Amino acid sequence: MESPHEQNAKRIFARKWDFVVLTHVSDGPMRYMQLERAIRKEYPELTEGVLSKTLRRLTDDGFVQKIALTKSQRAHTLTPDGRSIVDLLAQISELYDKHRRPDDSADEPDSDEPGDDPPPEQ
Repeated sequence: MESPHEQNAKRIFARKWDFVVLTHVSDGPMRYMQLERAIRKEYPELTEGVLSKTLRRLTDDGFVQKIALTKSQRAHTLTPDGRSIVDLLAQISELYDKHRRPDDSADEPDSDEPGDDPPPEQ
């Protein structure tokens, strides 16, 4: 049986858009339309509904908060917990880069997987 920590980690790591939003908001407070434009430059498939749902979930989970820029303008920013998650993601990325073989490609399967060995010579 999985521990609560394992369940939480799976929930966090299973959500692509959470990572994308968190990393973009980590650059500083962003208004909704700024955030949407910034993300769509990299990920044109992002829909407004997915972004809204992701921001709502990250806010409910305590990783993102809305702040007032002016009386009528609001922006999204990281909470301390959100900053911690982004810092952890940066550490994971650095470890990956440090230990990745130079010939590794994100698009190619890992050659250490079973069944990836070349056929035996006859």
